[in-house]
Order: sequence, then C-alpha cells, then structure tokens
Amino acid sequence: MNLTRVKIYSLALASVFSLGIIGCNMARDGEGVNSVAPPVKELPAVNAPAVSYNFYEPASEEGLKKDTNYGYLIAKTRPGFKEAHFERLGLKVVGRLEANGASYYRLRKENGVLDAIKGLNKISSVMFVEPELMRNLYALEPNPISFGENADYYLQNRMQWGAFTTKAYDAWTTYGFGPHKAVVAAIDSGVQYNHEDLKAVVKHAYTWFNASGTSYFEPMPDDEYTWDPVDAKVDYPSGWGTDISVGHGTHTAGSICAAGNNGTGVAGMCWNVDLISYAGFGRSMSVQSSWTIMGSLHHLVRWKKENNYNYTIPVNFSLGGLNASRYDIDFIEYALQNDVMLIAASGNDYYRMQAYPAAYAGVMAVGASTGSDKRASFSNYGPYLSVVAPGEKIVSTIGLATSYDATDSPDKNKYVVWDGTSMAAPHVTGLAAYMLTFNPDLKPHEIKAYIERYADYIDGATGYTEEMGWGRINALNTINAVIDDKNAGRTIAPSYPAAPVKVKTSLSDLNIYLYSCNEAGTIQNYVASTISGYRFDEEGEESVAYFNMLRPGRYIAHAYVEGARLVASSAPFEVAVNQKEPLEVEMGFPRELMFIQTFPTMDILNSNYANACDTVVGLYDSEGNEIGLLDWDYWDTLTLLLPEEPGDYYIRITEFEGGDAPGEYGLWLNTGKGTGALWDDGVVYVYDRQNVAYPVAPGTYATPTGGVKGAQAQSQASAQPIDFRTIYYGRFNGDAADGGTNGETGHWYKFTFTPQQ
Repeated sequence: MNLTRVKIYSLALASVFSLGIIGCNMARDGEGVNSVAPPVKELPAVNAPAVSYNFYEPASEEGLKKDTNYGYLIAKTRPGFKEAHFERLGLKVVGRLEANGASYYRLRKENGVLDAIKGLNKISSVMFVEPELMRNLYALEPNPISFGENADYYLQNRMQWGAFTTKAYDAWTTYGFGPHKAVVAAIDSGVQYNHEDLKAVVKHAYTWFNASGTSYFEPMPDDEYTWDPVDAKVDYPSGWGTDISVGHGTHTAGSICAAGNNGTGVAGMCWNVDLISYAGFGRSMSVQSSWTIMGSLHHLVRWKKENNYNYTIPVNFSLGGLNASRYDIDFIEYALQNDVMLIAASGNDYYRMQAYPAAYAGVMAVGASTGSDKRASFSNYGPYLSVVAPGEKIVSTIGLATSYDATDSPDKNKYVVWDGTSMAAPHVTGLAAYMLTFNPDLKPHEIKAYIERYADYIDGATGYTEEMGWGRINALNTINAVIDDKNAGRTIAPSYPAAPVKVKTSLSDLNIYLYSCNEAGTIQNYVASTISGYRFDEEGEESVAYFNMLRPGRYIAHAYVEGARLVASSAPFEVAVNQKEPLEVEMGFPRELMFIQTFPTMDILNSNYANACDTVVGLYDSEGNEIGLLDWDYWDTLTLLLPEEPGDYYIRITEFEGGDAPGEYGLWLNTGKGTGALWDDGVVYVYDRQNVAYPVAPGTYATPTGGVKGAQAQSQASAQPIDFRTIYYGRFNGDAADGGTNGETGHWYKFTFTPQQ
C-alpha cells in the first residue's frame, strides 16, 4: 500500500564592551579571568543512570477524582482512528493535536472515567490512554520589596546576587552579546508583557484561556488552528499573596531576559533575545493541565516551521508534577526532533525524588543553589539532575496591574524576591540563549554539554553528585568556551548521542515502543513510542521509526502489529555517548505474515464517493474462535502471523456502522514479510481522512475486472472458498436479486492453509 508521508516543510563575534552602569562601585569578580583558559572538566560519560518513570495508574474512580484533572483523558491513536469509538464510550472530543503520524485527543466525560479508560484500552488502534495530570509551578513564599528608581537598582546593590555567583556579570562586561538575536520560550502562567523591564524583549505572548482565564478555547472538529493558543498579549496574574502562581511567569521571564543596562530594575541572563511566552496555567491556578503545557510545545514547533526559524529554541519549564506521562514523553521527543530544548526545574519537595518533566530523558534538569554555593534545602535531587543555579532569594520582575493594556498603571512595574527551583531554571535557560547569540548553530545536546562541562563544582564536590549534578553554572567560562570553539571552527566533544536511532521494520504504520533494558533484554523502563514511516523534520523513510536524544544506555524495541496480537522485537542494542551517525536497528518477526486486505472498488468513483464501504475485518478458526479483528479506517489490512497448523480458516467482512448504506470493497489475501505482500497495483488511488492513499480495484461488484465476484455468503457454514492473490469483489445492500446483503450480517470467506502455501 502506498502511504502518503507527512513532510516538513560565519558569525562575526561582537567586540568586548562595558555595561557602564551608573553609580556602580562593584568589584569585578574574576577580573581578567578571560586571559586564563578555564579548567577543562572531564567529559561526563553518562548524564545519569536510567530512572524508572512513575506513571500514574488509575485504580478507582475516587482515586481519579483525587489525583487527576477528573473527567479529562488524553489518548494517542494511530492514523485513521475512528472518533466514533469515543462516542460509543460516552467521551467528547475537546482537543486534538497531530504529531509524527499519531493523533492526540483530549477527551471529556462527566463520570465513569475508569470504565472509559478500560474501554479504550481494548481498542487496538489506541496506543495509550491516560488521565490528564495536574502540574504545579515551583516557587516558594513571595517576599515583596519596594521599587527603587536607580539604574538597574538590584544589580547595582548586589541583591541580584546570582549575576555575580554565576559570573554572568563578568561575561557581560567581558564579551557582551553575540550578533545573533536568539529566540527563547517560557511555558508558565503568562507574562506582564508591558513591564518596563520586559517590554523590549517580549515577541509574543500566547494563552490557551478565554477572558475569564478559566476555560480552554474549545476546538472545532474541522479546524486544527483553534486547538492552539491564541496570540493575545495578556497575562493572568489577578492579584497576588498566598497564591504563588500569580506573576510566576513574569518572575521567571525576568531572570531569563529582563533588559539590562537600561536604568531599570534587574538584568536577565541574556537580553539579546525575543521571548515567546505561553500561559499554560489558568488564572489563579484554576487550570493546571498537562494538555496545555505540552500543547504549547506543539505550537512552538509549528511557529518555528511557519517562520522558517532553523535554530535551537531553549524553553523554560519552571513547573512539574510527581507522575510521568506518556503524552509528555511524546511531545518532548517531538520538540527535540525540531531543535526545541527543554530546561526544567527539579522541584521543591526537599527530597531525593523525581519530578517531571525534569526527570525525563532529553530534558535538562536544574536544581537550586544558595548564595553560599550549597544546595538549597528545598531543591529536589537525584541521578537525573544536570546542574544547579541560583534559586534562593532571587529578585526579579512581577506585574500586578489589574488591566493588562493599561500602560500607565504603576502596578505593572514591580519586583519581588522569591525562592524555588522555578527561580533556578531560568538562569540556565537564559544562559542557553546567551550561548546562541555567539553560535546560533548549537544543537540541544551541545548546549547541555557546554553548560555541564564548564559549571563549577561546589560545596566540596570533585565530580558528578546527585545533589549538585555537574555543578553550579558558570556563564563566563561557558561563553568563553563557546567563543573559542566558534573562532577555531571546533565543535564540543559529545556528552550525549547526537544522532537518532532508526528502527527498521518490514511494515509502515506499526506501533513501535522503545524500552530501556538489561543485557538479557529484560525491560526496565518505558522510554517512548512512535509510528513507523513518519518524521517531521524530514521526509520519513518507509518502514522506519525514529527516536531522538536518548540517554546513553541499552535499549530494546518492540513492534505491535495492528489486529494480529503480535509482538515483534529487536535485539538489545547500545546507544553510545559519541554516536554521531544514525544507529540502525532491525526489527524481526518470528514467522512470515499473512495479510487480509480490503480496498475500494471503482464504484466509489462511479457513485461520487457516496458508496464508501467502511470495512471491519475478522479472522476465525473452524470452531468460530476469533483469531484477529481489525477496524482501522474505511479500508483495513489485518496483519497476522501465518498459522502454525494447517487447516481451514474463515474471514468475515462486516461494515462498521452495520447500516443500509450501499458500499463495495475488494478483498485480497496474501503472505509475505512486508509491504510487497500487499495489493498495490491500482492505477487510481483515493485518500482517507488522514490523507492515506488506498489503491482502487479496477472493476466493480457488477463488473469484477481482474478478479472474482463474491458469493456474498452470510454464514460461516456457507463461506465462499477463496484463493490467495486474487481480488474478490463484495457489496453490501445491493439489489437482493444480485446478492445484496446487510453490512451488519457481513460476508464469510474460507481458505485452506498449509505450511507450503
């Protein structure tokens, strides 16, 4: 079958300058340090041992009400999935995104959610379904301070201490910024876009919410653009106090990129940027949905493509939760495929524990450090931690205006001191953007390697530790290394695999699942899932599945053949640190496959598409036991292992709706190892709802060109004997004198199989 494929559609360094801050009487920490090469840290072999993701497993209706955004589910389906399955389970579609060949649905049900989950898990074309998880922002108690009128007041008085501990101030006064204006993004509570310290850097401020700040924009089934945020320059910090969400996005934005040397407030790590802000949280934390947070990544990738922006975009995630999500994992993978780098706060739970998205592979996890270069007591830590950055008593921007278009409101120009890993992550996000101003060609794995390698070991550490990662970031050493390597035409030695893994199969449109494993191939952890034959950053290769930015380690891939109850497996394989070329992995099947294929006849064109037959294909043994069943799209291909025992087998073709609408189909039975076994000799092709091409049989039921008219047998006992590699024409609800039958009753066919077939 021909399947349509989803397609995607030398710097001069800036001279050194001085900030020239008015009234500044600060000593230059690290004066002249640029004249001495920074110490080279030994290349980290592995970021961290694999961690086992803590997926939420629903056990009861009450548990779902307590632990999740009750009533909402997220489901991933194969292309061509029928939304009627949702309707039958009482589920309403309230959102949909498309990525890498799959559809992601946000579903709503008032009650009985656990039964709906169980029902969806029985449908083979549903790759996963999970409750919608809640996410929290990672800030601690706010301590408001008064605003001063002096130039960069908080920087001048060293209240913005992180700029000095990280040597950002020295980097600014030594190197300035490079000529490239980077783009940086933040997914948070929004931003006070017209704050005096931010209005020069905010490029877009998107939100998922309506004017009340409490509701998603509802999608229209035929308009994917309504599923994305709207371009609205507005934030929702509706007052503040005990609610730590208020102004959270404005505070983190200030640490990333507040304008420096402008006579105002604070200075972000890099202000030679355009900031794209997403309000992924509802007003006053009324909505904390993983749907909007990861959906913002989907929108950002589309923004990159529509604007032909081919450089890496660092994204700040000062948020998280304690349960892993397969939906999260898929969209992190999708973002990395498109050079969108995720930098996430480790969490404020005071313990050695995992929070997500920080603990996902491919994400740069950031903990918080104090002014005395120790781990902040609240900062989560563990084997996934990358680096630490200032996160205690961090002064930054906040907006408290009640009217966000009121440019004359003094309440929009405020500053506040907050604690949290939410405050630490933006320092790293800003540093990533700073690096890109000098070398915009840096990829996410290179940015991560630079920051880790040139961080400072602190608090007595001499190597990687779970509490400090690779150390506290050092902007001066990092920028110095980026400039030196750019001038010398070098690239940093890899710390992480730069090339994807390509899992090759004999079939396209297979569900491929990747797991970490031990030497024997025993599964240790779910890693990701995808569909073979799809890739967005370039045209997908036939029958290939892609996985990107994996941690070094051992993996195994499994393929699930639709309708066949078949699991195929690769051999265990190793992903190495220095993997620069794609690693190709073969996926094998234990025996040859059988294909029971349906496709349209010329009647679909003769009837101007009115007679499209929506088939359901089943295979049964002589006792009537179901061996395989497939209901995918209008026309289906049931793929199974060849039977091990010779004997008679029975095919039943029914119509999905089982109604009285007329419709014809062609039936083809064959064996083989892959797509070559499918009938694909059509001169004419038609396309389904997912733009997948199906060959059209050359004749009709009345004129079965190149094939045989079906006997329309309505019971297993009277099944029509058929041969391999022959087209059989069938028709539902035709004229009774011509063998017309009901689509619910269906047609039966019989074939005899021997191992020599």
